[in-house]
Amino acid sequence: MGSLTLPDRGSIYLDSSVVIYSVERIEPYLTLLAPVWRQAEAGSFTLFCSELILAEALVQPIRRNRPALEAAFETSSLLHRCAWRPRHDSSRRTAPNCARALV
Repeated sequence: MGSLTLPDRGSIYLDSSVVIYSVERIEPYLTLLAPVWRQAEAGSFTLFCSELILAEALVQPIRRNRPALEAAFETSSLLHRCAWRPRHDSSRRTAPNCARALV
């Protein structure tokens, strides 16, 4: 497994896989991604996410009937650290319905 080179400042765009690996605590990615979350929390850079990231992350928990994991994604503090682009406040509320449509 390689390593991540993170900027000292600026912005990082996150793909859904980053959130999925982190929320589901999947190694070795959890360890690899830990500096991203720490440095973002410290204000080193801004994290950006697509408004679809939650819908993508919810497909498998819904498909496999795992309500606890579904709730973990919906309430994840990791997602609260992301700036949403494009920003539509209703998107996070409708993401579970979008994910259910994909199942």
